[in-house]
Amino acid sequence: MNLSEEQLDYISDYKERLIEHADAFTPPLEQFEQKNFHLRDLLLPPTLVTAAGLALVLDGCRDIDTMNGVNKIVAGRVGGDLLDGGLARLLNMTTDAGAFADTAADKLGMLAIASAAWRKEAIPKHVISTVIAKHTVSVGLTAAMAIRHPDASFRPSRTGKYAMAADNVAFIGLLYANALECELPELNLHEGARHIGRIAFSAGNALSVPTTIEYTHRALTR
Repeated sequence: MNLSEEQLDYISDYKERLIEHADAFTPPLEQFEQKNFHLRDLLLPPTLVTAAGLALVLDGCRDIDTMNGVNKIVAGRVGGDLLDGGLARLLNMTTDAGAFADTAADKLGMLAIASAAWRKEAIPKHVISTVIAKHTVSVGLTAAMAIRHPDASFRPSRTGKYAMAADNVAFIGLLYANALECELPELNLHEGARHIGRIAFSAGNALSVPTTIEYTHRALTR
């Protein structure tokens, strides 16, 4: 079949647009930073703050159904998470090892809270199951990225950080609701805390969608 010059130009233009869309969906590996991981960076002050925050969370998990335990968890999650990043930027000590330690501490802290809350029924089990499932997918995609591109540095996405923050608020709100209802029911504050936890849980689920898409995108990149 003979095609006119106009038809050939249209096909050529359509082919070029398809290639552009494919390149946009699977960016070349060169767009990612080169990994610069050194074990000695784990001894820098920001990473030590991360470790201290995780230790405080683990200590609080032993009394997760009490106000004292929840306060320790909040201090470890909020204080440690805010201080380590701020300190790293202030001292110009932002490293791949520090980013890895921060992410690992987040995941381990969330797992510890979920495990303790499940045993003592401090958080509804469907909330725990959903959050753990999301983080399992995230860890799996991150592992896939590391296997496919061992020399590339992949930092958590912005939506991933927001989703993690929302999950933390959800857990903390529901933990406070449980502790307040048990220890200080006369204040009638537990329903408000539970409402905050539910809203944050919904926000975390919504934010996990673009995060999962981006991490899948990274894992499938050339």
